[in-house]
Amino acid sequence: MELLPQHRVSVPGSSSLCKYVRCVRCTQVRYCSKDCRDVSWSFYHNIECPYLDLLHSVGIAHLGVRIVLVAGLQFVLEFKKTLQSLEEQKKSGILRIGGVSEDGTYGRGYLTVYDLMPHSQHLVIDDLFQYSLTACLLLNILQVSGWFSSGPGNGDTAVSGGARDVSEVERYVGGLLLRHIQQLVCNAHAITELQVTQATDQSLVDTKSQVRVATAIYPTASLMNHSCDPTIISSFDRDSLVVRAVRDVKEGMEIYNCYGPHHKRMSGADRRQILKEQYFFDCQCNACVLDSSQNLVYMVFRCPKCENGLLEEQTEVVCSGCGYHDNSLPYKEKAGVAKDLFLQGIQRLEAHNITGAVEVMQRCHKIRNVILHKYHRDLTETKDFLARCYAIMGDFEKSCQYLTESVNSVKTVYGDSSIEYANELQKYAEVLVSAGHPETALTVTNDALPIFKVHYGTSHTSVTELDELRTNLQRALNIS
Repeated sequence: MELLPQHRVSVPGSSSLCKYVRCVRCTQVRYCSKDCRDVSWSFYHNIECPYLDLLHSVGIAHLGVRIVLVAGLQFVLEFKKTLQSLEEQKKSGILRIGGVSEDGTYGRGYLTVYDLMPHSQHLVIDDLFQYSLTACLLLNILQVSGWFSSGPGNGDTAVSGGARDVSEVERYVGGLLLRHIQQLVCNAHAITELQVTQATDQSLVDTKSQVRVATAIYPTASLMNHSCDPTIISSFDRDSLVVRAVRDVKEGMEIYNCYGPHHKRMSGADRRQILKEQYFFDCQCNACVLDSSQNLVYMVFRCPKCENGLLEEQTEVVCSGCGYHDNSLPYKEKAGVAKDLFLQGIQRLEAHNITGAVEVMQRCHKIRNVILHKYHRDLTETKDFLARCYAIMGDFEKSCQYLTESVNSVKTVYGDSSIEYANELQKYAEVLVSAGHPETALTVTNDALPIFKVHYGTSHTSVTELDELRTNLQRALNIS
């Protein structure tokens, strides 16, 4: 039995709701077609529909009950017999690899999900108690919805003291729910999409971010071990997970995924703590063994003598280059003032007070440009913000000046093959066009395109947009 993919739904209030077919009972769920809606209703939505608010409140555990519903009661009971058979084989000395069926294949079926690690022995008591209560809640939804009434094994249910005893079948399903909740904590994948926000309708410099739109479980992808410096990147084509290598992998070498903590974005200590708490292992990847936290080199104050980084030692800052040292308090006070100015700039931009936003952000930039390392993330964000404001105001030359610096910073911190660098290049190319620099814009576009293709493939929106921009620039420059 293969697990059906999650059906794509739209959130109420979306501008694209007119494209979707709504559920006939509730106002919260939308489908791509009537057929999709009918399949959903027959497999799981007929049970979930009256309890959507409650199911949304339990977070990832909602997917746990969805797995059981899609599998179906009859299949779950047959699967129980399969497990008993596999256990008998194990007792007789037959080696079984988790997730691999009796015919030796690792497919998309329920067995591959069931055999994912639940890490029951590693969970703290408080978490296990919470997961158990959630499983009981989900089991109660299945009970009162009548989901068990169609299956065998419930006729012997007794009533004692005014409360109905739980049948053997219900206890088994409750155990499955608890197992899936524990598995999802370590194995669920957030399905994301790139969303673009603009400060105003006239803004040319957009803010892009990956936004979670759904959660799914992909057992095959869960087989990959973690590295803080991974060899692949995952992206999504609707409900399909696409894995692409971001660098060459030699034959016989292991392929590594990143479970979240990345050495370019987080310190080694923070990465190891997160991986230990959520995934229960001590990371021994090359980045952790070497304590590679390259971005932290730049998250420091700037030496006023040689512009190297200042390391904090108790109440002092000491230069890693020339040995300059000073009291750290004035640096921290100025950093606090700059942060307040940055927040004021955001508020003014959101209120469409562009001139006011530029005024306070220039003050913020003046402070940060003096006290922070030139590749510090906060300084880069300040330059990016000013580039956006000047683009809105139509001063594209000024916008280009700040984007030139922020592009260089992002390239240095995240690397010339990172998606952060590609996003920055795309913004830069669009502003260069408006500033009347088509030759430079074409060069920047050509630099960004290969990175996007590696990360997202050829059909992604960013790739098609840049392809179109490149074609238009080549036409304008009479380049065949």
